[in-house]
Amino acid sequence: MVLDPLKEDDGILISGCEANETSYDLVLGNEAFEAFTHAVVNVLNQHKGAGISNRQLVAEATISLKENGFLKENGFKQNPCLYCSDENTSTPFLGGFA
Repeated sequence: MVLDPLKEDDGILISGCEANETSYDLVLGNEAFEAFTHAVVNVLNQHKGAGISNRQLVAEATISLKENGFLKENGFKQNPCLYCSDENTSTPFLGGFA
């Protein structure tokens, strides 16, 4: 199966950090997680069934990282990013399937 290329405004990228930063890991018990991925999963679990926009997901995950000490003001350099058109910031994350 070959997918059609994305149109100019179709792409949405959510990144755990800016290009010049490091995306940190975190260890809980005997399991390692990428800190941003863990924050995203927690946010999605809090909004289960209600849906969440791309912008709100990144904003809430950023707050979670801040509360857990992963942002610049706490000595780390990890700032999540949402790369997309202004229109796509308000669209539901994964089309509302998450």
